[in-house]
Amino acid sequence: MRHRMRWLLVLGMLAGACDGSDGDEGASAEGAANAGAGETSAGVGEGEQVAQPQEEEPHYAVHEWGLVDQVLGEEATEIAAGPGQPAQGGAPVEVAPGPSPVNMAPLPAVVPPDHSMRMAPRKPVLYVHLLEPTRALTFTATVTLPGGRLLEHWPAGEVSGDTVRWARVEAQAESCAGSAYPARGGEGCTGVADGYCEAAELRTYETEDGACLRVGGQSYNHLFYRGDTVGPALPLALERAGRAVEATWQPETAPVGAVLRVTRAEGAVRVRRVEFGACGEEFRIEPADSTEGVAEATAELSRLLREQGLSEPEAQAFERAWMDALFGADARVGDALLYFLPGELVAPVASLLLEPPPDELKRVMLVRVDLGS
Repeated sequence: MRHRMRWLLVLGMLAGACDGSDGDEGASAEGAANAGAGETSAGVGEGEQVAQPQEEEPHYAVHEWGLVDQVLGEEATEIAAGPGQPAQGGAPVEVAPGPSPVNMAPLPAVVPPDHSMRMAPRKPVLYVHLLEPTRALTFTATVTLPGGRLLEHWPAGEVSGDTVRWARVEAQAESCAGSAYPARGGEGCTGVADGYCEAAELRTYETEDGACLRVGGQSYNHLFYRGDTVGPALPLALERAGRAVEATWQPETAPVGAVLRVTRAEGAVRVRRVEFGACGEEFRIEPADSTEGVAEATAELSRLLREQGLSEPEAQAFERAWMDALFGADARVGDALLYFLPGELVAPVASLLLEPPPDELKRVMLVRVDLGS
């Protein structure tokens, strides 16, 4: 396979290559122990200091879901399609770099290296859950698309190049609906570089089990971003072999579930389920040839959403966003592979920094590879 060795080197740095070599691991910081202060009934003498009560450490979790789109062998800028609404009506159009939508930085033209393929993180949504005994906290979230560009985000954040930062987000235990969302053709939906406005759909993905987020004095149910990026290679190396696809799982990190090949022809949807091969071993994915596997495939995908840590309302929000686009007879992509990106391999595609760090972070990203016709 033409790009396999180069991809192995990239992923070796992320998660350990198939030969057992270790990748770079972030060092975990240890908090310093606080010395306790004894109580006394005596007055405070000269030079003595009163021990101040320690602030309670906040406890919270962040859950994220989204989809990473890739076109096999495509190295040009991708025109987004599928879920989302044309920003101005009609078909999406490619827009040259220039003025950006509201709350966006200028969008640079990104030229992929010869060996890389463009990926588009689609509709990633972040939910916050406060853990007992925390009832409120303030945090900062920063998302970076390495080597890429941001197309949309909501609510308004600080944008610099490939990074968006929501500073001092106030989270409160009671869930809430969003104060406002962009509308098709309105502010926040005009001038999006690929002609689509996914932010107009965000109310559909609200849940009732997360924290209420306050940004700029307004209430929001979740945070959202969307963009595209170049590299690193995804963990499943792929190459066409006639109508079949030769695949190799490259990192030592265990895959999640199986690979699904979804094919649409003459109004019928067919699904083939293929188990991943061992790390570094090539396996073959033939075209789907039966309609009998569709119900089983959708059930497996739904189960894996929940097993990876999404709450029931969050998993249902993902299903509202993507199930019809993935398995519907009228979906845009006629022949595609679907598989989950393990949580520890999401950061090279879209890094997420949360301050203070959460007790729990669940990043659930489905990869869709368009195999073309």
